[in-house]
Amino acid sequence: MAARRIAIVYAGAGVQLRALRSCLRTGIGSLDAERRNLLFWVLLNKLLALPPLPFDPPMRNLAQFAVLALIIIGLMLFFRGGSVPRPAIFATEPLETVLAQSAADGKPVLVKFTASWCPPCKVMDREVFGRPAIAEQLSQRARVVAVDIDDRKDLAQQYKIQSIPTMVLFIGGEAKARAEGGMAGDELLAWMDRSAK
Repeated sequence: MAARRIAIVYAGAGVQLRALRSCLRTGIGSLDAERRNLLFWVLLNKLLALPPLPFDPPMRNLAQFAVLALIIIGLMLFFRGGSVPRPAIFATEPLETVLAQSAADGKPVLVKFTASWCPPCKVMDREVFGRPAIAEQLSQRARVVAVDIDDRKDLAQQYKIQSIPTMVLFIGGEAKARAEGGMAGDELLAWMDRSAK
């Protein structure tokens, strides 16, 4: 009976791990937030509810550590957000050059402070800046620049960036508005419209 219970628990965890592998292949964007959270809690529940592994005591600790390490690595990969190509809307010039162009022609500049390891930043790259309809509306309103805080620590300190993603809207070369945290495309556009007034 106990062996059957162990097999059922491990089979349930196997189903969840197959779902996790599938999500890693298709990217985190394939799941909505509710399902992603549900999968996380189911995996965590399975981890905490696992019966003792059927090994001799000296090997049990090593086996439990290996299982825990694999689950943690899987969760890190899952919440990493997958690789996201750099959206075409981002200017290739440095921020200083874009701000100088903006001062000359008066077009606002939207700066997204980001990092390569930031999952919400990747979600925004894919779901906001990577969508053609939203990217077109953004490019009509402003020039868009992405600044990696790891590459440009001087700018992160200068603009007092405490969390990422942080959006800063420059009008006339001056920082006029700031928003911290991820936003949907319509939220970002509405924030820019309110801030530009």
